[in-house]
Amino acid sequence: MKEIIELAGPEIIYLRVVNWILLFGTMLLPFAFLKVKQERWMIFFYFALALILYTPFNANILGYDTLSIFINTLLFSLTALYLRTGRMYLIPVLSFICAAAVLIRLPNILGIPLVFLFLLVIERLKLGKLNVKVLVFPGLFLGLSMLVMTAGYSIYYKTWEQFIQATSNSNSHDLLLLFSNYFRDGLKLIGFVFLIVFGFFVYRKLPSHRVVLLKDAGLFLFLVVCLLFFVGYSKFSVNYALFLVALAISFVLIQVWEGRGERISARKLILILFLFFLFINPLGSNTGLLKAYSLLLLFPFVLSISAVKEKKYWLILAAVLIPFSVVTKVFGVYEDKNLMDLEEEVKLEKLSPIHTNSERANFLKETDAAVQNLTAQGIEVFFYGDKAHIFHYLYPKTYLDLSSFFQPVDDLVFFDEIEKVLQGKESVAVFVVNSYPENSPSPLSLFELAMIKNGFEKVEDESIRYYFRIAKSEN
Repeated sequence: MKEIIELAGPEIIYLRVVNWILLFGTMLLPFAFLKVKQERWMIFFYFALALILYTPFNANILGYDTLSIFINTLLFSLTALYLRTGRMYLIPVLSFICAAAVLIRLPNILGIPLVFLFLLVIERLKLGKLNVKVLVFPGLFLGLSMLVMTAGYSIYYKTWEQFIQATSNSNSHDLLLLFSNYFRDGLKLIGFVFLIVFGFFVYRKLPSHRVVLLKDAGLFLFLVVCLLFFVGYSKFSVNYALFLVALAISFVLIQVWEGRGERISARKLILILFLFFLFINPLGSNTGLLKAYSLLLLFPFVLSISAVKEKKYWLILAAVLIPFSVVTKVFGVYEDKNLMDLEEEVKLEKLSPIHTNSERANFLKETDAAVQNLTAQGIEVFFYGDKAHIFHYLYPKTYLDLSSFFQPVDDLVFFDEIEKVLQGKESVAVFVVNSYPENSPSPLSLFELAMIKNGFEKVEDESIRYYFRIAKSEN
């Protein structure tokens, strides 16, 4: 990530351009590897539709999620190419890409058993019977993947303990919380799939030779009511995201059901592979199944290799979703406020011309003034906390060189490591940023209490809080 920032330039507007290039490239990847017998204008239509439906999501931040989406799409495309061609050279390539995906984001490890499973299926189909030979290529893939992944982690992490700390320290990733969120979103997803599939078969059964307009208008009103009552507004647009994922699942399930009498083909396996890949990104995420929307950028490809039946049903559904998508984008809220309330331009060069709400703009301005003031006095400044990453971007030298993205304040897992970094420094100031400025000031955390115990003095005003310590001179 650091190399991408250096290449693209530090200004966030350039990073957002790079982010969108990667996301658009994600849509093109499967088309680059696999030939599609579909009219070009129809593919462009699928692209435009997918981009419109994707706009409500927080897809303008270049980060590990974007890299994860891109590499998982590459993995999907190459696996699909192997399903179609069975070329041996793809086995080591798949192993390397799988390992790279895991190194970018540990939950991508789900891709390894998925690809292994599909390699087993294709080998079984090729050989026509189940024997030891079926395991040769899948086993080679599995062994190479684990070897490359282990080598990568051993280079990045100095000890096993450091790896464990970096991958399991966030208090927001409690297993009970994770599974309760998965269960909640899973129920919603099943409900949405039932709704879409039920609507499809009812629409098909209704007679078309009479009052066609009434049939289409009834479907349109039915879908509008369903979206308003069952999807509506939700934080992070979770319900909208789950509905789109349910749309993709429903479409594939109907495709598979329609071809149930046919032999298993590469096309059918690719469609099923797509369903499994949707659930790689949500693994390990405390947002439940929200991130399943990530690989919906593959949906244009899925549509392009499918024989779409009852096209009018899907077109009416799209006609309802497009305005709903626009409204969700304008009035929906991710972490800030809706677009109509983002009136303050951030007066920092790296963030220009980004707009935010007044509280956050003032917070950034006051924090920047404090950092400049402390730095001018020869005081080394550092930032810590799960919401401190924006400041690590603005002031790269303030990073505490931790091996984890998560920086919990109610856990002292990194405290000794931080003390070693600060040890011997004459004057230091550590800003603890664990919540957004519009939230009420949180009580002192376990991490902050430990800092006070170790000789730090708390400095606080209305919106910023940091801890200051001057090294004791030795006589």
